[in-house]
Order: sequence, then C-alpha cells, then structure tokens
Amino acid sequence: TQNRPTHDTYRECQLAAGIPVSGETDIVGAGDSASSAIVCSLLCGASEFEAAEMGNLAASITVQKIGETGVASADEIRGKLRGKPLG
Repeated sequence: TQNRPTHDTYRECQLAAGIPVSGETDIVGAGDSASSAIVCSLLCGASEFEAAEMGNLAASITVQKIGETGVASADEIRGKLRGKPLG
C-alpha cells in the first residue's frame, strides 16, 4: 500500500482573483514580483490568502511596465490599493 495523506492533511483552498489590467502588457518580471510580494507579506504576518492577493497586485503593476524587467515599488502598490491610476 502507498502512504497517502488523509483528508485531514489538506486545507481548504481559496482563489485569490487576478487584478484586471488594460492596454499593452509585458509579463517579464511578473512572477518574480508576485513571489517577492507573497514572501514579504507572509513575513509581515499576512494570511496566505492576503499574501496571494498582494502577489497578484504586484504582478498587475509589473505587467504594465513595457520593455523592461518590471518591478512593483511599495509606493505603486500603496497607490493601487488606494485606487490611484499608475503613471
């Protein structure tokens, strides 16, 4: 027999929705930005779901930086959380 985890081992999954963006996009750096935001959020005490939301937010900023390895600065993330347009 195989050692399989019981159903008690698995936690409930939640879907952190993506952040809509418009216009041209460039995915270079989006995964790095998302991963960085997730790790930083977890280290600051965010829940796993909150960290996933921050990762999606950072990636949504990064993909709008055309022709460069994009990053999402803390000011850009704060601005987007407040609903301010980028640029």
